[in-house]
Amino acid sequence: MPDCNPEQIHRYLLDENVPIMEAALHALSLTEYPEQAMDILLNHLDKDCARVAMYSVSRCARRIRTSDLISRLEQLLSQETLKITVRKEAIRLLGVFRAPKNLDLIQQQLDKPKVHKDVVIAVAHAARAWTDDVRAWALLDRIVAHEDRDIRLSLLS
Repeated sequence: MPDCNPEQIHRYLLDENVPIMEAALHALSLTEYPEQAMDILLNHLDKDCARVAMYSVSRCARRIRTSDLISRLEQLLSQETLKITVRKEAIRLLGVFRAPKNLDLIQQQLDKPKVHKDVVIAVAHAARAWTDDVRAWALLDRIVAHEDRDIRLSLLS
C-alpha cells in the first residue's frame, strides 16, 4: 500500500466494528512505513485484536533492521502480562531473526515461573534454529527432560 501511511489508517483502529479494526491492523503491515506501523501494532497487543496485531508485527519484522526488531521484542517480552499468543510469536521471531542476544532472551522466557505449556513449545522451536550454539542444546536438554509429554513430543514436529 505505497500510497497510504499509518496516520491515514489510524482512524480505522478506533472503529468499534472488530473486522474493520482488524483489517486496519493488517493494513498497517502493508504500508511503506514498517517501523511506524510496528510501534502502533505493539500498542494493540493487550486488546482483543492482539492475535491480528501480532501477526501484523511479524509481517513488519521482515522489513525493519534486525537490531530494531530485537530491541522491540526484548521490551515486549519484559512485560509480565502478555497474551500467550503474543509471547509465542515474539519467541518465534527471536528464532527467525538471529541476533547475538536472542538466545538469552529465549532462555529468559523458559526461566520464568509457571511458564505456559505453549510458551515452552515455542521456546523449543526457537532453540532448534540455534543448534550451532551450545546454549541452545542446553535449552533443548531441559525441554527433553520436561515432565509434560506433549512438550517433549513437540520437538519431533
